Amino acid sequence: MCYNLSKAIPFVSYHCTSGLLWIDQLCIDQRNIPERNQQVELMGAIYLACENCLVWLEEEAPLDNITRILLEEGESHGDVFTGDFDRIQSLNLSPTDSAWKRAFQLIRNPYFGRAWIVQEVLLPKVSLAIFGTDLIPFTRLAVGLHAFGAACIETLLPNSEWPISTLFGTAFYYIQNKIERQYQETLSEMTWCSQATDPRDLVYAFLGLKGDDDIDIQPDYAASVDEVYTRVAMAFIKGTHSLGMFRSLSQYQEQIEIALLPSWVPDWRTNTYIYTFDHPLPPTRSASKCRVHVWKTAEDPKYLEVAGGTIDSVGLVLRQYPVHPTSWPTLDDKQYLGIDSILATLTGETTSNYQDITRARILGTVLAGSMRGQWVSDSIKRYPAVDLEDYENMLEAYDNFSAGELNTSFAPTSLHDAYIKVMQHLSRVTEQRSLFVTKSGKLGLARRVQKDDIITILHGSDYPVVLRDAGDSR
Repeated sequence: MCYNLSKAIPFVSYHCTSGLLWIDQLCIDQRNIPERNQQVELMGAIYLACENCLVWLEEEAPLDNITRILLEEGESHGDVFTGDFDRIQSLNLSPTDSAWKRAFQLIRNPYFGRAWIVQEVLLPKVSLAIFGTDLIPFTRLAVGLHAFGAACIETLLPNSEWPISTLFGTAFYYIQNKIERQYQETLSEMTWCSQATDPRDLVYAFLGLKGDDDIDIQPDYAASVDEVYTRVAMAFIKGTHSLGMFRSLSQYQEQIEIALLPSWVPDWRTNTYIYTFDHPLPPTRSASKCRVHVWKTAEDPKYLEVAGGTIDSVGLVLRQYPVHPTSWPTLDDKQYLGIDSILATLTGETTSNYQDITRARILGTVLAGSMRGQWVSDSIKRYPAVDLEDYENMLEAYDNFSAGELNTSFAPTSLHDAYIKVMQHLSRVTEQRSLFVTKSGKLGLARRVQKDDIITILHGSDYPVVLRDAGDSR
């Protein structure tokens, strides 16, 4: 028994009413690989059957009144998050107050970044955090911590980075909106911000959320990390008859170069997030017209055999976008997107196919225009007056943009401000991607694209796929 668990046992026992406790650290022999494989596969079922999941955050003292108000009260608000945010601001706390310090220390707890917490928080009937003799439901704690973190950024620490673990913030979003996600989408959204001592747990820790029996993933701690990741990728493709996992590949490409992985297998060890399109497109927008991928076992397991065709190739890379700054709410989008300099580059080219490209087409492409009907975050839904297909107002907002008008408030003060906010959100899809034009004059966004790369339509993929000759004629 580790020291941390020995400290937790008295408090856990105090709150246990049934007399029955299941403690993963004691109930799984981590040194016994067959037992570890079996138990990890059962973890989702164990947590689903759990009546109460007690979480030890190393908080031995009960909550004082002010900290309790910060984290627990305000549940009667119609809009829970907005109500809590306003209430926390009204307390007029400063970083020197003891309650503020404790709440801030709590949201920085390493627990909230652990990959395994997602099952612990989402699957049990009730998940409760222990604060000495107090218990707080995680549904309440998530809202309180998130609102407190927002208050820190908005008023108390305006120049600070977001203080809450991104992993816990994503889990909070699932809790608040009662969202059920596919396992593939969960990995795309959560592994990059998760911590795990064993890299294999970055995929195994989320198996309880899988739900799809057609995706056959068997934990195997005897296999190497590369073998595990390759098997998981194969299971996705086989089970879904889809290449939808390719939507996440750009998120992991940097890491692939230093790993022994095939180019079609994500390396879930990366800690850099790139905005991806995680939702499949409707049939009318699907590049492959909903043709499914038919699995074929290749002679060499490093290769993936696909069906499809070449439609074009990259003619010119127009602009490479950097990492989106952490201060993106105050980003100068006009300077960042560079629509006019892109148009000037095209105008200077002699290729006739480039001469008919307009500013509206460029803006629509860098804001992922062809996918916007499906990919619109909740942040954008805050601005119902904005018509995402209204290029005239979007371009007018872009042309009249002034960096001096930017602010970090949640609510826009005018329609123009709303369009600016929407552009700021949508432009994040450009992060670490390049705008390119094909030899036939089509515009596209892709990561690490190069001149003469091949644009393909592959069965099982809703989106066009960029391929590059690996130098071995494949």
